[in-house]
Amino acid sequence: SLRTRLTALFAVVFAIAGLGVVFVSYFVVNDSLAQPLPSLAAFGDRIPTSGPVTQEVVSQIVAELQRQRSATVTSLLVQSLVALATSVALATLVGWLLAGRALQPLAQITATAASVSDTNLNQRVALTKGPQEVRDLADSVDAMLTRLDQSFDSQARFVANASHELRTP
Repeated sequence: SLRTRLTALFAVVFAIAGLGVVFVSYFVVNDSLAQPLPSLAAFGDRIPTSGPVTQEVVSQIVAELQRQRSATVTSLLVQSLVALATSVALATLVGWLLAGRALQPLAQITATAASVSDTNLNQRVALTKGPQEVRDLADSVDAMLTRLDQSFDSQARFVANASHELRTP
């Protein structure tokens, strides 16, 4: 249905925009954390002072910093994707409701057109709310029904007059 297609369109556009934001954030944070490691002086009292600072101690510090960086970036990506998935689900629900609300005047036009028959051509859509384009459509349907009603009345009068003329000598 049109409502389903509109909802899917809303959800896809929202998901693409959200993915763009997530990946830009990921690459910005990843890039900012990939700056060169500070000198050993920046670690201050965390460097063992009881013995010489060996290459092994420096390697452990560097490895721990890289592990924390990797964990931070991975956590950011996972949490962002979970938030995006939740947001897309919510946007899909809101899109479904908004599409239904936007298409409600069309449903009213359809219901009116379906209920009109040759015996009740005086029924009208009479739409007062909704977008201008939909109101224009409703006004066109109403004008068409008016013309049909007049045509049916004219035909009924003609048939009645012809029938009367044929019955009277």
